[in-house]
Amino acid sequence: HVSAVTLGNIFNDIIDLDKIDRHRLQIAPARVDLPAFLSDLESLTRLMAEQKGLYLHVDLDGDVPPWVLADGTRLRQVLWNLTGNAIKFTEQGGVTLRIYMHQEDERHVHLRFEVEDTGVGIPAAELDKIFAMYYQVNGKKHAVGTGIGLAISQKIIADHGGTIELESEPGKGSTVIVQLPVYHEDEATSG
Repeated sequence: HVSAVTLGNIFNDIIDLDKIDRHRLQIAPARVDLPAFLSDLESLTRLMAEQKGLYLHVDLDGDVPPWVLADGTRLRQVLWNLTGNAIKFTEQGGVTLRIYMHQEDERHVHLRFEVEDTGVGIPAAELDKIFAMYYQVNGKKHAVGTGIGLAISQKIIADHGGTIELESEPGKGSTVIVQLPVYHEDEATSG
């Protein structure tokens, strides 16, 4: 199942690459059951982590709303890319996904997703290049894949009105931080 999902995400990335080239990538917000969404993501990524003997922690802040208005398909694609990369470049320890919320007003919130790993890390000279299309860090024995996942993730998050950034140090792992503005959906209006 994980292999099928991985292959599906690679196809989605390639299709999105074409849409980006044609300026046709669109964000389609809909109601997202955030706890169920994160549970599905955790189930898939946990298996990947366990196959490598790594831990996977998901830390959901208690203030995070149960329903938000966001493009769940695109957000899943981004978080799958980020957690998949974190697992791929980690040999010992594991990956932690943290989700926080900052309340703007009654309906507007900012979700903050942090994907932290205990992996190989990235040299400072590479950090400004890591989101470029087809870029892979030189000399990484795990540098397999298409080299488009981070670039597409950055585009998706930017089109959603958010930001994505990377903090890393060689030998000390990496943390990718996604800030995403969304509408808080009341559970009563979500059914």
